[in-house]
Amino acid sequence: MFPVRALYSDYSWVYHELYPEIFDYAQDFTCYNRLLRAHQAYHVLDIGCGTGLLAWYLANAGYDYTGVDLSIGMLSIAHHYVPQARFVQCDMRDLAPLRSLYAGTYDAILCTGRAFGHLTTNTDILACLVTVYGLLRPGGLFSFDVIDGNRVMTDFQEHNYVTNFIHGREFQRIFHNVRVNESKFTLHTSTHFQITNNGRIIAEFEDKFTHRSFLQDELVMFLWRAGLREDFTCAPLPHLPQVLLASACKI
Repeated sequence: MFPVRALYSDYSWVYHELYPEIFDYAQDFTCYNRLLRAHQAYHVLDIGCGTGLLAWYLANAGYDYTGVDLSIGMLSIAHHYVPQARFVQCDMRDLAPLRSLYAGTYDAILCTGRAFGHLTTNTDILACLVTVYGLLRPGGLFSFDVIDGNRVMTDFQEHNYVTNFIHGREFQRIFHNVRVNESKFTLHTSTHFQITNNGRIIAEFEDKFTHRSFLQDELVMFLWRAGLREDFTCAPLPHLPQVLLASACKI
């Protein structure tokens, strides 16, 4: 299994409060909903669902929604936040709890919130995509978003500092980024979090993770090798131009 980030486990509540201030989940939903409607999808699996911030929109739009995540802490929040949805704990590389029960049944599988970038090796990427292929019905849609590798090359910052104010709390983050093995597209990020309320520190921790970005040609190659070869599209998200939204269908 992947090592679970501090932000995804003991401090998943920080993720749930902070991320709606950083990312526009309503806009994400608009983009994914357009694809799902165009492919007449109803049974939807979401890989890397987190605390259910996008699941809330999808479930309330009437989709038969199942979300999966590796983190029990994230799923615990998701169960309470979106009680009408189903959530399952599993590793995105094999999705073992689903394979025997739901092989060939999903109309669409999503991997949102740049979760696909946690797959940093070619072996893990192909393992995930082959499993996705097996779970999709014929003609089923796989759609996911990734950081654009071209933007990582041009926008790279070794250090960064960000503060957000949410409901009277101050969320401070200090980032340190390092390229992995001189790779232009894979970064190891260490983030120091400090959350204060009226000047009193209520949480302080280190969060470390490795994340991969992609070029469009890479995505085509991986999808083709997994059998996801029909109707490939790839374009920047309108509200996040550094993020590519890609999709392809099972043959």
